[in-house]
Order: sequence, then structure tokens, then C-alpha cells
Amino acid sequence: MAALLEVLVSAGFVARAHERFADLLAAGGFEEAMIAALRAEAVLCGDQTPVNVASNVDSFG
Repeated sequence: MAALLEVLVSAGFVARAHERFADLLAAGGFEEAMIAALRAEAVLCGDQTPVNVASNVDSFG
């Protein structure tokens, strides 16, 4: 943030900006829209199986 604004930014500024953004998302119905979008999906995957991509590279070609 400081690099973009070329000034030092206080933690209070960042915290207040975060609060304002959260308020705007809440007022805009963001959470409800995300819940509806996730419920509309036919398949919701949460697989966390580790995959070794390097060992599978040769099998693709």
C-alpha cells in the first residue's frame, strides 16, 4: 500500500479501509449472492489430495 501511495500508511488507515469495504460488500448483498452461486453448482469439490505434478509430466506427451 505504501509503495502504491508513495507515503507511509498507518495500520488504522488499513483497518478502516477494510471495515468500509466489508460494509459495502454487506450492503450490496455479496454474501447472499455467493451462497446462492455455490448452492447452484452441481458439484462442489473440496479435495485436498496431494498430487506430484512433476512425475505426471511425461504421461501427457
